[in-house]
Amino acid sequence: MRLLVTGGTGFLGRHVAAAAAARGHDVSVLRRTASRSAVPAATVIEHDLRKAQGLAGRVAGHDR
Repeated sequence: MRLLVTGGTGFLGRHVAAAAAARGHDVSVLRRTASRSAVPAATVIEHDLRKAQGLAGRVAGHDR
């Protein structure tokens, strides 16, 4: 299953993304371009949620 975790570079989101990856899910995390945090075993999608333009294209293809 392809999962998208918004806030995936924050404290809670990082743990949620890591747990999902450990269970075999294909995980993507959404982060602002200004963020420096990284989450191992996840694809990083850079986008600021305050800007609706372009968001749909970046999150397409995720199951949850």
